[in-house]
Amino acid sequence: AAKLIGQHLRLPEVDLLFLMGLTHDVGKTFLVKAFSEETSVKGMDMKLVLANIQEAHLSLSSVMLKRWGFNEGFIRAVSLHEKNELDPAVSKDCLVVNLANMLTRTIGYSLLEGAVPEEIGSARALAIPPPDLKKIGEDTLAIVKELAHLF
Repeated sequence: AAKLIGQHLRLPEVDLLFLMGLTHDVGKTFLVKAFSEETSVKGMDMKLVLANIQEAHLSLSSVMLKRWGFNEGFIRAVSLHEKNELDPAVSKDCLVVNLANMLTRTIGYSLLEGAVPEEIGSARALAIPPPDLKKIGEDTLAIVKELAHLF
């Protein structure tokens, strides 16, 4: 979704946006693995486990990306992907990653409920009209379905 948004906006570094989109939830991967190996989790309420993962993943993702040598701009874009409202002065890459994250919720590829596309602040800040946002969502969904056989 981040790459498609970047292409729609004719941004120069769509491959970097793609990488940001791929890594934005990397902390969740490690948290899910850690929880799955913990025997005491088996009796816990899964909604509570998922809520804790959701809460902690931003910090862990930032720490991991910093350790792997990503620059502060990249880390900032990844760390702001959950915000509902962003400062208007935030960089375009932050807005794109945020919008891609919110868009996946609207197309059903998130554990969290999606916002109405017209209400996504990053879409407004990037001046992407709802019909274009809908098309980007549909294109993202088509790509995911095309690749689903790999999993």
